[in-house]
Amino acid sequence: MAADARSPAHAAPDAVPSPPGATEPLFRAMLDAGTDAVVIARARRAPSGAVDGFTVLDANRRAAGLAGVPREALVGRDLLDCWPASRDWGILEQCWAVVATQRPLERILAAPLPDRPDHCLEREVIPVDRDTVAITARDVTARQRQQRALEASEARHRELFEGNGAIQLLADAETAQLVDANPAAAAFYGWPREAMRAMRASDVEAITVDQWRAEMARIATGTGQRVIREHRTASGALRQVEAHVGAVALAGRRVLHIVVQDVSDRVQAERRLRESEARFRAVIAGMRDGVVVHDAQATVVAWNPAAERILGLTGDQLQGLAPFTREWEAVRADGSRWEEDTHPEMEALRTGRAQPLALMGLRRGDGSRAWIQVTSDPLFREGDPRPSGAVSVFADVTEARAVEERQREAQRLEAVAQLAAGIAHEFNNLLTVLRGGAEHLLRALPPGSPLVEDAAALDRASARAAQLTRLLLTIGRRQFLSAEPVALGAFVRELLPSLEAGLAPGIALRAALAPDEAAAVLDRGELREAVQVLVEHAQRRMAGGGIVTVRTDRALRAPPAGGAAAPWTVLEVQDTGSVIREAMRRRLFEPYSSTARAGGWRGLGLAMVQGMVHQARGFIECESAAASGTTIRLCFPEAPPVAGG
Repeated sequence: MAADARSPAHAAPDAVPSPPGATEPLFRAMLDAGTDAVVIARARRAPSGAVDGFTVLDANRRAAGLAGVPREALVGRDLLDCWPASRDWGILEQCWAVVATQRPLERILAAPLPDRPDHCLEREVIPVDRDTVAITARDVTARQRQQRALEASEARHRELFEGNGAIQLLADAETAQLVDANPAAAAFYGWPREAMRAMRASDVEAITVDQWRAEMARIATGTGQRVIREHRTASGALRQVEAHVGAVALAGRRVLHIVVQDVSDRVQAERRLRESEARFRAVIAGMRDGVVVHDAQATVVAWNPAAERILGLTGDQLQGLAPFTREWEAVRADGSRWEEDTHPEMEALRTGRAQPLALMGLRRGDGSRAWIQVTSDPLFREGDPRPSGAVSVFADVTEARAVEERQREAQRLEAVAQLAAGIAHEFNNLLTVLRGGAEHLLRALPPGSPLVEDAAALDRASARAAQLTRLLLTIGRRQFLSAEPVALGAFVRELLPSLEAGLAPGIALRAALAPDEAAAVLDRGELREAVQVLVEHAQRRMAGGGIVTVRTDRALRAPPAGGAAAPWTVLEVQDTGSVIREAMRRRLFEPYSSTARAGGWRGLGLAMVQGMVHQARGFIECESAAASGTTIRLCFPEAPPVAGG
C-alpha cells in the first residue's frame, strides 16, 4: 500500500462484497479513528491458482486521504492502481508472503518521496482468511530520524569512550558497581576491562561503598564535580588523580561518568614548590639584610621583617610605597639628593640589568637618618624580555658608618695631638731658656733700672707661653694629670659663680644637676678649664642672647667603639643658638676650628677639651637641632660616689 496522496484517481469497478461485519458501524468507527492507514485486500488468483494481484475490499479515512480519492472509490480497485509507489516499496511481495504463510509480517521500510527522500513507513500485513489480508501503515520518518540521531550520538559517545586517551569509568550511583571502563582506564589501573567490570568504583578509591555513595549522592543528574582523590592501581601503588564526576541517566538508572586525570607528578611538583617557597620565605624572613620586592611600576609588593626594622616602617606603610614618595628622601654619600628615576630599583626596571652596590641615605619612619648599602636586580617572567619587577637587598650600615667616621675623626685628632705634643716639647725647651734668662735679669738689675719693666714683661710672656705649652700637651694627651674622683654636680655647683661672672649681657646660665653625686676620675684644673671653654663657646654662638644650661647626669650606654653598655657620668653644656651644620660638627674639635664669628676665639679650647676627655678614657658627643639648640656632652667612666666636690 502506498502513502502517495498524488496518485491519480481511477474509476471503481463493480463493488466487491465486503467481509462479514466490515460495514458495521462500530468496526467503521474504529478504522476511521486510528492514525494509521488501514486497507483490506483480497488476493486474485489466475486459473492456475497463482496469485496475480490484490483487490481493495475496504480502506479507512486515513488510507483514502493518502490516495487522494473517497473511500468508496478505492473499493474493488487494484491495490497498486490505488497506491502506485507501493510497488517500489515491496507491497505485493509482502502480501504474497502473508497469504502463503498465513503469518503476520511487520517491516520498517525506506519509502522515499520526491520531496522527502528520508521518508519511512512502518508496515504490518496481517492474514484475515486464506486470501484476505489487512494492511496497516504509519509514517515513522520523524521517529526514524530520532533513532538515527540517537544511534549516531551513541556511536560518537562510544567512540569517545573507547578511543579517547582520557581515563574514563562508568559506575552505578547506588551500588558503586563499575558499568564499564575504557581501554585507557584498563591501561592506567593495570586490571583487564573484564576484571574492572566486576569491581566497584570504591575499590580503586580504597574507601567503603557507603562513603562513596554518600559523596556521589551530592551530585545531581546533569551536573558535575571536580575532586582530588587518591586511587589505587593493580600494583598497589597510590596515584593522585583529579576526577571530574558527572551524573547521567542511562537505561533507567543513575550512572556516574568519571573522567580521571593522573596529577601525581603535578601534585608532587606543587608540594615541592610549596616546600621550596616555605624554605625561601623562612630564609628571607631570617635574613639580617632587608629585602624589598617591587612590581613593574616600582611600588613595593613584598618585604621581610628586616626591611621593616631597617627602614623603621610598618608593613602597612611599606605596602604600595614607591621610590618617588616622600618617605624615601634618599641622599648620596656626599649628602646630595638622589633623583627618583636613578634609584637602583628604577635603573634595574629600566635597563633590565643588575645594579652594583650603592651607598644610600634614607629617612627612617621616626625621622632619623639610616645609611644602607643596596643592590637591585630585575625580575623576569618566562618568555617576557621586559622586567616584571625588581628585588632590592640592603644592609644597614648606619652604625658602621658612624664608627668609621669616629675612627677617621680620632685619627685626625691623633695626628693633631702628636703634632701638638711635639711642638709643645720643643717650645718648652725654648721657654726654659727664656724664663731662666728673664729671672736672671730681674735678679741682676738694680732697683729703678729702666730695664726692670722689660725683664718683667719678658717673664710674663714666658708664663703665658708656658700655659699655652700646657694646653698643647693636653691636646696631645701627654700632660701629667693630677687625677682624682670628682663629684660632677658638686664641682659645677662651686663653679657656677665664676661662670656667671664671665657671661655677656643677655646670656642666662641655668644648672640641671643630678641629685646623686655622680663621679668621674678627672684633673680638677683641666675639668674647670674645659667647662669654662664650653660655656664660652656656647655664649659666643648666641650674639643676640640666649640660655646656657649646664647639666650633670648618670646614664647606661655603650661606648662608641662598641662593647657592652655600662654606667657613664655625663656633663652637658647646651645652648639655644643656631644649628651647627654637619660638616662643621665633624671638624668641631680640631685646633683653631670654631662655630663663632672671626675674632677673639680661643682656637685651641675645644681641642683641649677633646684631649682632656680622651685622656680620661671618655668620649664626646655633639647634637645640634633647630628645636633644641646645640648640646656638647662629655661622657666619663663612672667612679664610686664621693662626698663633696
